[in-house]
Amino acid sequence: MALLQQNKVSFLISFFTVCLIVLSAHADPILRAGMNTSYIVKKDDQSYTWGFGRNTRDQMFLNYQTQQSQYTRGRKVMSACGNCHSDKGNGIRDIAPSKYMSHTLVYGPQSGLVRGHGDNTYGQLGNDLTTDNTNVHDIGNFELSDNAIGCAAASGYSSFVIQSDGTVLAAGRNNYGQLGDGTTTTRKEMVHVKIDATTNLTNVKAVSSGLYHTLFVTNDGNLYVCGRNNHKQLGYNIPDQPYATLAGTGINKVAAGAYHSVILSNDGYVSTAGYGYYGQLANGSTADAYWTCWLDNVIDIDAGGYFSMCLTSSKVLHTAGRNDKGQLGDGTTSNKVWWTVARTNVDLIAAGYDHSLIWQRDGNTFFTCGNNIYGQCGTGTSGNYYTTWQTVQFE
Repeated sequence: MALLQQNKVSFLISFFTVCLIVLSAHADPILRAGMNTSYIVKKDDQSYTWGFGRNTRDQMFLNYQTQQSQYTRGRKVMSACGNCHSDKGNGIRDIAPSKYMSHTLVYGPQSGLVRGHGDNTYGQLGNDLTTDNTNVHDIGNFELSDNAIGCAAASGYSSFVIQSDGTVLAAGRNNYGQLGDGTTTTRKEMVHVKIDATTNLTNVKAVSSGLYHTLFVTNDGNLYVCGRNNHKQLGYNIPDQPYATLAGTGINKVAAGAYHSVILSNDGYVSTAGYGYYGQLANGSTADAYWTCWLDNVIDIDAGGYFSMCLTSSKVLHTAGRNDKGQLGDGTTSNKVWWTVARTNVDLIAAGYDHSLIWQRDGNTFFTCGNNIYGQCGTGTSGNYYTTWQTVQFE
């Protein structure tokens, strides 16, 4: 009897060990796409970050004195990010590449360190400099307080960091008030985003920025906007906003394109506003528009430069907008003014400036499409583009 019990215990331990190994092997990765770059944090590979695409500003944190200008297959990057990686697999928590310029923020170490690398023309790395860091070690690495909880590299030469108290720090270009600090003054050091002259914006859980406008969503579902509104990208008929201004409620996620905005409500409806020339608002028109809603049962969204992506609860990927490089993934280069099915059985999505990145849990496979001029699709080649989904290759 004792031997039988021991065998049962041994079997259960082995069974649960196998289950844990299987589960860890399929842990969801982090996908991010920027301007001519792509990043994948593979949780089943000790949280190393794999990058592919352009690296002329050392936005991949490699700290090479003479940097390789591009990587056409996924390779391990972030070697200059100090303790951003961990042998225990709990290193990088988020990575945020700019979709329009050449800088990247990464948040990962247990100490709460947020680091920036790449283009620093307008001080967007928050280190009180405007020095370009090509061929220079450590320019652009900065440490915030230990309560930083996440980051988002804004696109128009600016950066944002969310802190654990729900406030947001911002730095970089601010010519239309896109930093939300109440001014149009460029900031080389981090400043707080505010709702008025004396009150910080608080309780923020996510931020996304286009070229000159920024969207914030709070934990209680409030949408705040700031910056330029020349194409209705703030969603309402209001002037440019130098402060974060309340613009909606019941919101779960936000995504900013160059001049358009995509939001996802708590009940699964996706709405779009702003510049519509390429059909990126997915409302059947190419005119600029305030908020319009045309799809439900949505669980995730993202926005590229001039295109939009959304993922439904049935794992169907829909895309709309500019498609000159095949970034919509529908096998054509024709722009789409309505949401168009681009692929099924999709679990994660990411939009770059003019390329797309997705992950399929079945088979643990990554796919890309769109512009591949610098190898940002990770297929082993460069100088081309793809209208259909290609499998990412790793070194």
